[in-house]
Amino acid sequence: MLYKNASLHNIGELYEIPGSDAVRLQRVPEATRERLEEPAQRKTLNPGGAEIRFVINSGRVKITLSSSEELGTAALFHGTFDARLPTCTFGDEPITLDIGMPEDENAKRFASLPDSLADSLRYHPRVCRLVLRHGNIILHNIEGDIRPPEPEELPGLTMMAYGTSITHGAAASAFHLTYVAQTAWRLGADLINYGVGGACRAEAAFADYLAGLKNWDFATLALSVNMIGAGFTIEDFTSRTRYLIGKIAVENPDKPVACISIYPYFGDFANLQPS
Repeated sequence: MLYKNASLHNIGELYEIPGSDAVRLQRVPEATRERLEEPAQRKTLNPGGAEIRFVINSGRVKITLSSSEELGTAALFHGTFDARLPTCTFGDEPITLDIGMPEDENAKRFASLPDSLADSLRYHPRVCRLVLRHGNIILHNIEGDIRPPEPEELPGLTMMAYGTSITHGAAASAFHLTYVAQTAWRLGADLINYGVGGACRAEAAFADYLAGLKNWDFATLALSVNMIGAGFTIEDFTSRTRYLIGKIAVENPDKPVACISIYPYFGDFANLQPS
């Protein structure tokens, strides 16, 4: 999805904020979100590693963001390289990030990369990737001389992931350290992440949406300790997961789908549920 010459990766819809020029970034369209159960309605507003991607033609870029409900974070990468800047945290009050390509000694290091190496990396170093995490992200504006990345500057494969909080990114100290991001990295793939922490209930609406997406090459489905925690019966679990797996597999017959079920968790050792 494009917004002011930037590519919004892992975003299904820009929801216009009434009375402003700002848009809310949603991983699924509103028509799908409103058909989900309440926990997933909330969690699909969380970016879960969604990215604002662009290539700078000249000068610097200003991106204005805010976050409702909880603090959001943004971490900048130049291709696969961490920009080595502090992770930016923001809340209800909009802040403007001033982004440029590496300068001084770092610019020399980038310039010294052979073209053959830069072209072979999963993301070309000229691609700026602002990785978003936590909160409900509101995008107010993007200013600057930029263009969206070209296909050859991005991975040739895409991994789609659906699952629980560990898929969403819970407890990892940075999003690129989550198991889904690490898996995608090892397989040379891009990642579109539909982890919904505490809310992975395999709703039919989610199944229909994921099955209809065509921008992925293989998928992982982590199904689903959340359904144990929410008190679903074995029959409910069976019915929902059978529909979700079948819907995705039948509508995408040439794409591998790997099912992961069920992670070990505290309930294996104590008859307790989170309050």
